[in-house]
Amino acid sequence: MREFCRPNLPEKRVTDVIISGEYTYIIKELENLGINAVKVFPCSYLPYYERYHADMQCSYYERGKVFLSTDSSVKLEKSSLEIRTEFTKDKTGTEYPYNTLLNHVVMGNFLICREKYTCTEVKNYCISKKIRLIDVKQGYTKCSTAVVNANAVITADSGIYNACIKNGVDALMVEQGDVRLYGYSYGFIGGCCGKISKDILAFTGKLSLHRDCDRIKSFLRNYNIYSLELSNKPLTDVGSILPVIQEAE
Repeated sequence: MREFCRPNLPEKRVTDVIISGEYTYIIKELENLGINAVKVFPCSYLPYYERYHADMQCSYYERGKVFLSTDSSVKLEKSSLEIRTEFTKDKTGTEYPYNTLLNHVVMGNFLICREKYTCTEVKNYCISKKIRLIDVKQGYTKCSTAVVNANAVITADSGIYNACIKNGVDALMVEQGDVRLYGYSYGFIGGCCGKISKDILAFTGKLSLHRDCDRIKSFLRNYNIYSLELSNKPLTDVGSILPVIQEAE
């Protein structure tokens, strides 16, 4: 039996994730772990090196529900349960920050986002559920935020770090860099990872190559969470690993 999990916060072993269809070696390793990759295909309206990124094309904001941009051509490959897709009425731009409409973090009782450029429907949903909005200046919010649990994150963005601390969210500030993103000087810590169970945060490459590896692992241990490396390659920003379906009791 399977069930949809909370956004970014699975409680059991994950069976399906939404992920870029571009990185076949990561998909293969996920499949070796028994995890189905619900692949995202390229969107022409996004900057070239972001065109496959799941966290740019869709927002998994509620159990079983995904928001897509109205001008998106993305189709999510079939998962073991039918994911309900909806289209936002807001129009996504082709350049930053107008391309970050769906790049935000829903985690427990918090929505971390750049409010001005965030999908209206997701903001309204969070307001209706009394989910607190944490407004930051970084439009690439999901890319920049590794979710540890409902009250803890890892980021290299000082604005996100300070806003989280101010709102009672524990945060680890790490150095920028050591995450590859083709076409850019560097990628983001949130874009190279995602939870695949309550106690495992999976990374796309060698966390041991990150200059703050020891601090990251120590922070994770504070919350009884372990890291898993999905490849022997450098950490790569693939647009996040978004858990959507988990085993049910």
